[in-house]
Amino acid sequence: RSNGLRTFLKTVTRHLLHRYAAPRVRNRIDRRLLNQADLARICEREGSTCKKYDDPITCRLSPPTTPVKLSESNRRQWHRTFGEEIHIDRPLAALIPDGSLLQPDTNPVRDGMFLPIGMSGRQVATGILMSRLEGHYLPAVISSGDTEYVDTAICLTGPLARNYYHWFNNYLVRLRGYEWFTEHTDTEPSVIIPSDPSRWMEDSLRAVGIPDDAWIQWPDQRTHVDNYLVSIPGLSPNDDTTGRTQLTSPETYRWLGSRTRKGILGANTTSRDRRIYV
Repeated sequence: RSNGLRTFLKTVTRHLLHRYAAPRVRNRIDRRLLNQADLARICEREGSTCKKYDDPITCRLSPPTTPVKLSESNRRQWHRTFGEEIHIDRPLAALIPDGSLLQPDTNPVRDGMFLPIGMSGRQVATGILMSRLEGHYLPAVISSGDTEYVDTAICLTGPLARNYYHWFNNYLVRLRGYEWFTEHTDTEPSVIIPSDPSRWMEDSLRAVGIPDDAWIQWPDQRTHVDNYLVSIPGLSPNDDTTGRTQLTSPETYRWLGSRTRKGILGANTTSRDRRIYV
């Protein structure tokens, strides 16, 4: 609540939608959410890049360390939810022709289908419901009507992009695929970010090596992207039956930490107080 009543109410509304309303419409979203096999077919048909890189990972899990020791019942519940280990898939980078951005809280789309952004159908549904509450509506079929045009780009907008936690955990991690793509092709995509970004968002982009002239602030209007770079970090399977959400590969976080340390080492990233990145 220290961030203001409006922000507090919006956060509470998003939580309630995610917990109670989104699961009811998730199946409808999932039917329009392209998976990695769909992306591979599109790229094969269009003759564009679709590549998994690095190796899959298996991680053994142990309960977290807490100030108060976990009770035995909590420990058993934790193991039922997360199990003893998780398997994390390889990251993927795919260049998809003819994508469109519609509104701030939803995924990019192609031919009426949602492009994946490394989030579950439930999270996407929450973003769409929030958009509708704020007066934005997603057409049943996406056709013409784009008012802005971009050549080749990766997009860091969408559900929860302005949330500090999710910005680092769901958005900046996509830049690993961006880096892989630029190193293995002759193309350096633009980076579409939310309009009027916070200072900490700008600092974090500079810290991971994305210069200001590579940014495009999205004007929150329908925008056509000639070649949309989908970057999915290594993720574990999503499992709503146990409450386990998708977990990002530790290797992806090591990459993000390494790039951030390198970017801020020996330099102030802002004219205000120094940032602390955990």
